[in-house]
Amino acid sequence: MTNTQRITEHLRQLKTEGGQRSRKIGKIFREAFIEAATEVKAGTQTVRPITKDLASVVAETAKLKGQEVRTNVRKAYTETAVDEQDRTIRWQLKLKAIFKAIRDTLGSSWNRKAEAVTMPTVEKETSAESRDNVTIDVDLDGDAV
Repeated sequence: MTNTQRITEHLRQLKTEGGQRSRKIGKIFREAFIEAATEVKAGTQTVRPITKDLASVVAETAKLKGQEVRTNVRKAYTETAVDEQDRTIRWQLKLKAIFKAIRDTLGSSWNRKAEAVTMPTVEKETSAESRDNVTIDVDLDGDAV
């Protein structure tokens, strides 16, 4: 067998083998795509109702919190600094009372939920052999601790 014949034979074998491998790989990709598409469709059908329910619960909660804030702000406005004669001081006191009412109303449910949650310790890797624990204390009213 001459070199030209050997080269021709090797090229024919490569073409045959390469074609078979390409077809196998194509089949694997098609099957994987079909399976992935099926999973996406099934996941969408499962997640969509949960997402819709979540959105409606969040909207309802926001609406109720908004009404609660509105009521508390009106109460704070009407009950604060009614006897104060100085207009500037009266408005300052009213604004402080309004902001406090908003913070207390929105923060009250946050504080109750935050107290129920145990926060994990945050770790910072300093080297491969050791770790230093890093903790951050935060007052939920926004003040540094």
